[in-house]
Amino acid sequence: MLDGLEVMQHKGAHRLLFQHLEGKAPEAQLREMEARVERQLGLPDVEREGTLERLFSDLASFTGDALLRGSG
Repeated sequence: MLDGLEVMQHKGAHRLLFQHLEGKAPEAQLREMEARVERQLGLPDVEREGTLERLFSDLASFTGDALLRGSG
């Protein structure tokens, strides 16, 4: 998770993911998850890392649901 956090912070990997999910997930939910990730990245280091597991779990579920929805 810390490696994932690092590529989101330094390379914006989450932005590419959200671009890929456009049209596959409801727009409002996509923007909400995008905003949640950005808020997480803005937290102080200890809090950002301490609450990362929940974010990654929710992001994985969201991505899986969007990809399943988009393939049907």
